[in-house]
Amino acid sequence: MLVVPASGLIRRLLIASLIVATMAGASSSSAIYTAPAPGTPLAPTGDASSLIELTQGGRSMVWVSKAGDVATVVVQGWPSTDGADELGGAMLVQTVYRDTGAVNFGEMPMTVEFTLSG
Repeated sequence: MLVVPASGLIRRLLIASLIVATMAGASSSSAIYTAPAPGTPLAPTGDASSLIELTQGGRSMVWVSKAGDVATVVVQGWPSTDGADELGGAMLVQTVYRDTGAVNFGEMPMTVEFTLSG
């Protein structure tokens, strides 16, 4: 797990966005699922459920694309504190280029973004 001080969180998100944009190339769309609070299930944002079917378990999720191959999956964990420092949530970036997959994690994430290949 990558732990970054909260002050570096914005920088890390910008870098991750650039990585995703570079890996996805000319991708045409993405599907984003978000959780309203730590430990709660992810819910589709906008038309995400029409693009990606997501089945969630306690420490994993299985996804199936309804719109072709997924280029990348970005999972963002919840920020936390250890009492002295605020820590950014863990981030996982997978390059997949397939239409199904699974992600395992320690706790329910804050967001998951699927970038569809062009």
